[in-house]
Amino acid sequence: MRGALVGMAMVALALPSSAMASNGWHRSFAPPGDATSIDSIATVPGAGIMAAGGDSTGTSYDTPTVWQRTGHTWTAEPIPADLTNGWGYLSGISGSSDGQAWVVGRTVALATGAGTPLVGHWDGTAWSGVSEPWTQASNTNSGDLTTVSARPGDVWVGGVEDPDVDHEPLGTPLLWHDDGGQWTQVPLELARTNCPFRHEIWVTAVSATSQGVFVAFNCETADSGRAGAVEFFNGRSWHTVLRLGEGRQVFGLSQVPGDSTTVWAVGGVPMPDGFDRGAAWTGDSHKLHRVHGLPPLGRVVLEGVASDGNQVYLVGDDLTNTTGSVALRQTAAGWEQLPGAGDRELQAVTIAPSGRAWVARPEFGGWLGNQPPDSGVWTRAPG
Repeated sequence: MRGALVGMAMVALALPSSAMASNGWHRSFAPPGDATSIDSIATVPGAGIMAAGGDSTGTSYDTPTVWQRTGHTWTAEPIPADLTNGWGYLSGISGSSDGQAWVVGRTVALATGAGTPLVGHWDGTAWSGVSEPWTQASNTNSGDLTTVSARPGDVWVGGVEDPDVDHEPLGTPLLWHDDGGQWTQVPLELARTNCPFRHEIWVTAVSATSQGVFVAFNCETADSGRAGAVEFFNGRSWHTVLRLGEGRQVFGLSQVPGDSTTVWAVGGVPMPDGFDRGAAWTGDSHKLHRVHGLPPLGRVVLEGVASDGNQVYLVGDDLTNTTGSVALRQTAAGWEQLPGAGDRELQAVTIAPSGRAWVARPEFGGWLGNQPPDSGVWTRAPG
């Protein structure tokens, strides 16, 4: 792995005072900068909670940044990247059981708007930028990495290359694998999906397991609609485990810890009124099945999912009320809806070993009319 190591930018961000929200949600962190956004959050053994996105503090453009929670303090850690005449942003973060972490995103040239894939690595002490031929502007077309999943010696990153300007974020799928010593590009299999055009794909999530990797993606269909799918790759061949029809999309994946192949997937399906309704699926490397019994949901799209084996959290965007956020939790007692985690969409969720849940929002952009994103991280104690 090549890349210059840098130490953490030790800028302590004070924990904001905040009243306890309904259903136990508590705001843990509010980053400075009106345009700052958070796209992803992860639990990293030995390092605590890390959130990833773009920091707008002190500049009119984003700096790719990880915020790490140590004790009760959040610290901003810029990711090493060449931002000369450009800016950068992180879309995904994943922690590995060996205490390492990986982030993905993009850097963008101000003059052309072209994006270059960005990968960062935390070795337990400092962040480094991953320097590979396919992450260099001179050796790649415009590209954007949106998702990452890491295990010891087993890292998967996904995104798009050459995004279609008329159908963003769709483009040619990017899927790369690091086996601990070498990065290899892996072609995505589309034959058993509703995706006829290889250049109109968006890889939305990856989830690495000891048996292989699950890859979720959406695409443009032959009827100019959108459809989603989840594929499983065992290192030799692909198997379609979820094939969605017109209008049905998938946005998030999460493996069940301690289980070699069981995953959860979330997204949205169309309803007779023409609006999306949140949906979830779960299963293994053979097939995913639709989850029934969710609390009644209106116009909702689910975007993030996490499970610790004892509980499952689903989070997303609720368009039917003014709060904008939706969070569901499943335990042995069944499903419950947990409002109160902010007034915008929830983008991502993770569960700490203690059972405490952490949610982050919003994704890049995040403005609502003339109101800034109001980014943040919320947390909820187990039980």
